[in-house]
Amino acid sequence: KSGQAPLALAVLDRVREIAPVEPQSYLDGALVRALDLLSGKVCEAQLRKALELIAVVLTHQWADRFSEVEWPALILLQMLIQVGDREGIKDLWPETLDPSLRSSDFSAGLVVWLGWDTDKTDIDLHVVEPSGNEVYYSNPRSPIGGHLSKDFTQGYGPEVYLCKNPPVGEYKVKAKYYASHQQSSLTGATSAVIWALQGGPRPELKFDTVRLDRNKEMMEVMQVNVTDSAGSDSGGGGGGGEEAPAVGSSTA
Repeated sequence: KSGQAPLALAVLDRVREIAPVEPQSYLDGALVRALDLLSGKVCEAQLRKALELIAVVLTHQWADRFSEVEWPALILLQMLIQVGDREGIKDLWPETLDPSLRSSDFSAGLVVWLGWDTDKTDIDLHVVEPSGNEVYYSNPRSPIGGHLSKDFTQGYGPEVYLCKNPPVGEYKVKAKYYASHQQSSLTGATSAVIWALQGGPRPELKFDTVRLDRNKEMMEVMQVNVTDSAGSDSGGGGGGGEEAPAVGSSTA
């Protein structure tokens, strides 16, 4: 947020060195690179590094409490592969991954990604769709195709909302501090980071942060406005033909 992307890269790469047994360390490194890549600042070296980090998440065996972290990792992988395809960058699919995992018609109109920085803590992602329907752990699927990933209750996340073809309207994004499972009461506040990612031919990535320190505390973090983007195609990986939405974001 302060415009210090190189510093953020250095810090997160150092975190990964310190905590290599946690998949979120690799995903955070990929996400901070995606901030530029999905905003049109494409650097092939950074793209390949982001894909390398995601491949580690997908190929390593993690502790049971991180089960199903691969689902959001695959979404981010496919979105970044599309970025490379549009730029004409070849041979991006990681050699360590089975090619059958690649979707030839992948499309992610709206992805909302929630992660947090405190272990053994349960933060929940809530997305209120334009109809008023609220997608969260007890209501993980919606009539418009919204889908929420696994409810991570033991720290870091991510929890991810995906809607392939989101209808036009405002999506309210909330974070809820559900509970702490820390043995100590001195842990302090938890910082949650929310990313809103737009797929399609003109991908965008926006993010904001919030501090949570009370059980059951709920905060609205951002509103994401999906509008028509006429004359575009879905792009990437052999898909095509359908219009992609444009996303605007404002913080609460």
